[in-house]
Amino acid sequence: MGATARFLHITDTHLKTAGTELKVDDFKVRVPGIDPATRESAIAETLKRVATALHDSNQTLDGVIFCGDAQVGGQAGGHQLLFELLMEHLEKLGIAANKIIAVPGNHDVPRGSPPGSVGRYQAFTDVWRKGGCITPWLDGVDTAHDWRKHVLLSSDFQWAIVAFNSCNWSHVDALPSELRKIWDAIPGKFAGGDDGLEKKLREGLDHLSRYDMARVSPQQLGALKAMLRDLPRPNGLPQVRIAALHHHLRAPSHREEVKPFADVTNLEQVRTFLQEQDFSALLHGHKHESKVQYDHVHAGDDKSPHRILMVAGATFEAGRANDAVRVVDLDGLPWIPSLRLTAFPVARQGLDAHSQTTKKYRLWTPLEPVDAPPVVIQGSDIDEVYARLRLLAEEEAKNKTLIVHLDLRDTSTIKRLPKDYPALLDGEKARADWLDDLVKWWQLPSSQLDQRIHYIHGNRLRRYGSDVDQITRIGDLLRQGATTRAIAVLIDPSRDFREDTRRRDFASFCLVQFIRRDGPGHIRHVDCVAFYRAQEMVRWWPINVAELLHLQHEIGSYFNATPGRITTITADARSTARSPTRVAMPVIDRWLDQAPEKLHVLALSLVRGALESDLERSIANEWLAALKDLQLAAHDHEADGGPVVAIEGLRVLAQYLEASHGPGTQACTSLATNLRELANLGGDERRAGAPKERQDWSKRVVDSLQGVAAECERIWSSKATVTKRSPTTKTAGLPASKRSSRGSSV
Repeated sequence: MGATARFLHITDTHLKTAGTELKVDDFKVRVPGIDPATRESAIAETLKRVATALHDSNQTLDGVIFCGDAQVGGQAGGHQLLFELLMEHLEKLGIAANKIIAVPGNHDVPRGSPPGSVGRYQAFTDVWRKGGCITPWLDGVDTAHDWRKHVLLSSDFQWAIVAFNSCNWSHVDALPSELRKIWDAIPGKFAGGDDGLEKKLREGLDHLSRYDMARVSPQQLGALKAMLRDLPRPNGLPQVRIAALHHHLRAPSHREEVKPFADVTNLEQVRTFLQEQDFSALLHGHKHESKVQYDHVHAGDDKSPHRILMVAGATFEAGRANDAVRVVDLDGLPWIPSLRLTAFPVARQGLDAHSQTTKKYRLWTPLEPVDAPPVVIQGSDIDEVYARLRLLAEEEAKNKTLIVHLDLRDTSTIKRLPKDYPALLDGEKARADWLDDLVKWWQLPSSQLDQRIHYIHGNRLRRYGSDVDQITRIGDLLRQGATTRAIAVLIDPSRDFREDTRRRDFASFCLVQFIRRDGPGHIRHVDCVAFYRAQEMVRWWPINVAELLHLQHEIGSYFNATPGRITTITADARSTARSPTRVAMPVIDRWLDQAPEKLHVLALSLVRGALESDLERSIANEWLAALKDLQLAAHDHEADGGPVVAIEGLRVLAQYLEASHGPGTQACTSLATNLRELANLGGDERRAGAPKERQDWSKRVVDSLQGVAAECERIWSSKATVTKRSPTTKTAGLPASKRSSRGSSV
């Protein structure tokens, strides 16, 4: 799985010259011959155990990352002692001074020393820098930008460990100038000659005037930026960059620390620097807490947040003895890097020290930032997902790949239209009935419109190639057990890819896969993933999802399963439709399959020349509303195959008018002629032609539709009042349960 590198992470050892007590035991009395453990002995024994474990498994180390606080309160001695212990126990694992990266901690600088002074870092540099180790760029000490002194780089350049200094203002005196003049005289003035009291007052005042402040200076960030610009990179491969810092950028626990400057003062500058310089991880100490967590740094634009793994090191003290030091394995280079952390506890003589391996942490994500990536929406509430989908279909996902994943708390909510769906319907029942009628039509195994609408979904699913019932096949497959082979296709190359079919409408719903998901007990679900080459997201997506739910119910009936997750993948997301007709078969044509009696009633009322019942008035209103929708649809030119039209229903209505006799026969003869002309316009190829041809076609269609509507109203008004408006619709005459229209790309 790629190249690897291995490091030892150690921090906050807090050593003195000798004899620093390690409080892992509870000494309520002191007994001669029973001495408390010391920190140096515990560190030595722990390093020895780590070295033995690695050596016995033929492993070596590529580096040591020390994140500061070798000393206690700035008292000298800790640096040299720790350096010697590391070299003594790790040299046989391949560790030399130039493979140790060391950063100072706030306990490693003399208290009260001026920021950016040589004296502030003298004890640190005398050991680590003079010993040949990698150390940070230090304010007031360094001026050159030589990355070789501040970056531990692999021989193949695939990884780099970069040292940061956050302690230039640790334990710094910050008195106002007015107080500084009298500050030193205050203890003597108020002690009244009591030397002990004067000492305590001086210590207290010194504490008040000193701030333990964490900060990475802009000058250091500038120097690091210059060094990283010059840092060698692997040819054509990514480079994993890891920062080593003493202070945390994100608190590693819920433990509250109440003090001034508890966090890095220019925190957001440092986080932004890490994001801009593409750091994948940061190792730190300071808080004596063992924690691993991701931090997400947001850029100032629409790019995905940059993820950084924050690794907090523990230390040698009571309550944290199980994670004293860590072996850090960098695996999967160059393409799938990850950190695997193996914690080693404080070693006790005579007892085995068992390592505790934590989980592996990825330094990459499946959603790495790229140009024009697929947009993903997921959620458990249909209204929330749809609201976001509408926005993204107009913005980030416009004409791009859009993936929508539904894991709903209640799948029955798909049976109604989302709350924001732009349907010209009032009332939840009316909207649900309209959706149900439409889903049932699209799932018909055969239709009187098959010759023109040759890609009706039910036909392709249940009569593929005329004789293959794909739904029954899938139900039988999933009844036998979980399988990934339960796929139905709606594209038929023998019918859709022929040369003579180039200009006709083409299916957008391409394929769907159903998956059986068995839960605990006898719970079973049917999940599905559907692919669309293009999809009108605002108006079509809710209908497609309702179709998928319908199919989940049908397939689930084979083995007592309920609908589960639904995922739609759309290669080209659109939001261009202005009319419901774009997403539904025109009601005029759909009546042939679902309500042919309406054409009879409509023809009868026209031949009679009057509307004499509520049913006739309702159907008339539905007819006039459908004609208005078709006027809007005539201007929609972006769907494949051109604007949506009505044909078959118009011709059948014309036939009924010509075959009937009554007071309005003469007027209906003229109306029938106009209906046939309108149907012929529906089949005119100019609707999908050049822009000028489409514009001319649209005008003729709109004029014809307006003329037909006006004729119908004149005929009815000759003996009766103009049609009443249905209370269930927002526009004239649209019955809530039956109003429907269709788009050419489905």
